[in-house]
Amino acid sequence: MAILHGVIPPEWVVYDEFLEAVLVREHGKAISPKLKQRLREAGLDLDKKLQHTYPASRLPEFLRLACEELFPRLTLDQGLDKLGRGFISGWKQTFAGGAVTRLVKLFPAKRALMRLEKNFVSVDNFTRIQMTEIGPRAIRAHFNHLLGIPAFYFGLLEEGATISSAKNPRCRKEPGGEPGGEPGGIFVFEWDE
Repeated sequence: MAILHGVIPPEWVVYDEFLEAVLVREHGKAISPKLKQRLREAGLDLDKKLQHTYPASRLPEFLRLACEELFPRLTLDQGLDKLGRGFISGWKQTFAGGAVTRLVKLFPAKRALMRLEKNFVSVDNFTRIQMTEIGPRAIRAHFNHLLGIPAFYFGLLEEGATISSAKNPRCRKEPGGEPGGEPGGIFVFEWDE
């Protein structure tokens, strides 16, 4: 199912591992009582064991609040980029993220990057990515959504590419979204020999 007219389907969820990686593992020590309260009011209580799932529609709000408190001098997009990069660092500390990180380094860069969609299975139930090889060291990743926070996904993807065996990996966002016009996103990964 796709996002229609900016509405995120209610059956889309992010798993606790997603929020654990980006907020608890990576930024836990920097989270102030004020941010905890703001997140609690938005539906995320960091003082309790995380629920197994959270509505995907809440994720942009959780991340916006985190940006405002953790990175007050940055623009929202700069803060989201930083949270996306931090997600990778925190995710590598989780059980699934640690296992994937060790495994991905064994694959050739192209194979690791072509398997990108499989890495999202542990963090949400809705991400679909159409991967297309567009050159000997270039891949296009067409996402079915960006949840209105493309800067977060850009930071996540650019930092995530460094996990692979690719030398000097680079990521760029291209114009366009899903076929059919719904929100989505296209990213291109390139790397050196």
